[in-house]
Amino acid sequence: MNRSTRTPVLRFIAGAACSIAFLGFAHHAIFWAPRLTYGFAMYYTYARLALAGETLDRAYDDAYFQGKLREFGFDLRDEPNNPPTASLALMPLAWLPPVTA
Repeated sequence: MNRSTRTPVLRFIAGAACSIAFLGFAHHAIFWAPRLTYGFAMYYTYARLALAGETLDRAYDDAYFQGKLREFGFDLRDEPNNPPTASLALMPLAWLPPVTA
C-alpha cells in the first residue's frame, strides 16, 4: 500500500475511533448525570462547607457530616468520609444546587 492509499484509511480509522469514544462518553454522561452518588455528595458537601468558611475539623464526625449531607439535600445513608481536601474537586461548582452541579 503506498502513501496515497494509506492516508484515507488512517483518517477513517481515526475518525471512527473518535466517534466511538465520544458516543461512549455521551452515553455515560447522560446515564450518570442525574444521579446523586455517594462520592458526589461527599465532595459537594465538603466544598459547600469550605465555601461557607466553616472549618473542616469536624469532617470525621459522622453525625455532624450526615447532618450536613441532609442539610444540602442528600438522602444517603452511611456516607463514607474521605479527607477534607476532597472539597477541592467540586469547589468551582459548589455554589450551584446539587442536581445542577
